Amino acid sequence: MKKILTSILGMAALLTNTYVSANDTIDTSAVTQLFELRKTSPSLSAQMLDEKLLASGTGGLAMLRGRIQNADNLQRFYTSFSKNDWVRLEQCAASLNTLEDEFDALKAKLTELTGVSLKGVKAYGVVGAGNTAATASPKAIVLGLEMICGAAENSADFALTLENYLAHELVHVVQYRVTNRTNFRFNLLEISLLEGSSDYVAELLLGNNYILDDARSEYGNKKDNTLLKSFEPVMLSYDYAPWLYTPVEDKPMDMGYWVGFKIAEAFMENGGTLKELLTLDDAEAIFAKASL
Repeated sequence: MKKILTSILGMAALLTNTYVSANDTIDTSAVTQLFELRKTSPSLSAQMLDEKLLASGTGGLAMLRGRIQNADNLQRFYTSFSKNDWVRLEQCAASLNTLEDEFDALKAKLTELTGVSLKGVKAYGVVGAGNTAATASPKAIVLGLEMICGAAENSADFALTLENYLAHELVHVVQYRVTNRTNFRFNLLEISLLEGSSDYVAELLLGNNYILDDARSEYGNKKDNTLLKSFEPVMLSYDYAPWLYTPVEDKPMDMGYWVGFKIAEAFMENGGTLKELLTLDDAEAIFAKASL
């Protein structure tokens, strides 16, 4: 899945403290505020988190408020952190703050590919409640550092993983900006294409440095025909399990991403355009053109 479709790159251009953030497009002020609260009161009571952190919506926290739900959830999650976890989070935020040039370059390259301006799009690093690695809106990206940097071993690992998430989520920003939809209830095919297309375009941006799909790709390429045949009969349902957002014992999570990637890849190879793929007006037509 690491091949780069160089012909598409030309064609698609036709489409219309250490963790304190000090730059214009990456903001980790929510992490700064959290660490300042820990200095004041290491126990981080739910009341303090509610009044001093969540109520302000600082640095992208407002976008995660619905998933965090309340300060009690946040407090329970934070009390599970070890000293090493806190150190890792501080290092992760510091790494994110070094990626402003890379983030700006990703935006420029994605704008060249799609014709969609990404001027003013910001990326926020936060420490959420352990249930969201990343999310996007038409104007911003939020990265849940507690999810993204949990397995990283060093600053290079942090930076590579964070850049991968930035690339993937930027594609979602483009999808938001070009969609004609008013109803955002997606069936399995649609949501798999949304995610798989983001992996596909992120791989165009980063090449072999795009690693978020590695485990899914390795498994999927071994089970190619079996997976695709079992996906098609259920693809118009609104039940995402076991394809998305559901832990499974015998395969990587979120194999719907891989299926969506394969559909997107075949669609483009059969003459589809990035504009059609990212606008996603007709997922069934994209599936049909893919001819898997």
